[in-house]
Amino acid sequence: MPKTNDAALDAFIAAKIEIDAMLARLAAHSADHFGHGPDEVNWGHVC
Repeated sequence: MPKTNDAALDAFIAAKIEIDAMLARLAAHSADHFGHGPDEVNWGHVC
């Protein structure tokens, strides 16, 4: 009986869904300047 890649495909899709959700959250935070107004940012925010 040949093995199928169904389990691997399911795991890949589940991981991709998680990554896509993380990227969406990151993009939303970036669009909001990570909670800081662009004029308020200083070198202390960089470190």
